[in-house]
Amino acid sequence: QLHEYETRLMQNNRYMEELQEQIAGQEVNSEDIESYREQIDSLQSENGRLSENINTLQNHIAEYTSKLDKVRRDTEKFRSISEENLNLKQRERMLADYVVDNDSLVKELREKCRVLDDMEWGTLEQMCESTYGNFVSRLQVICPTLTKQELHLCILIKLRFSNAQMSEIFGVSVSSVSQKKFRLKKHLSDSLEGGLPEEMTLDRWVAEF
Repeated sequence: QLHEYETRLMQNNRYMEELQEQIAGQEVNSEDIESYREQIDSLQSENGRLSENINTLQNHIAEYTSKLDKVRRDTEKFRSISEENLNLKQRERMLADYVVDNDSLVKELREKCRVLDDMEWGTLEQMCESTYGNFVSRLQVICPTLTKQELHLCILIKLRFSNAQMSEIFGVSVSSVSQKKFRLKKHLSDSLEGGLPEEMTLDRWVAEF
């Protein structure tokens, strides 16, 4: 629209120059001169309106550009904050994994898995709760019907034990662990609004939770 106004203004100015040249050169009679002057007055009036419109549009553009610049600056700031948060989360995850991997019970189980007693399960539960941001409590909030065994399975997944290791800790076959995971995923999916995406594995969901 600005381009349209500016083009029209330029055309009007050129036409007025032509009319004034013809008047100055006495190439037209007195009646035509009066008509030309009326046309020039009309063109000048139109140019006044066009100039006002152009100024208004230019002010809008300047204001819009200023807002865009602020948005760009804000976007860069948010992107920087987002990257910083991502780095902090990665560092937090690494530190949490380091704490877990150096826990005496976890180290013992990584070397040789065995069936755990209630007290040892309590130790692992408390460690996940404190190390992974109230992991157990958050699980129980989103899925209040979670059984003790399902909770234990989530804890072992969170602690990055393999299916083979889990089978020894639970005292069952590896295929039984896979079945437990399948049922747990369905249970969680039924409890979550919108469910779990088909492509989302239980291990990945628990790791990111």
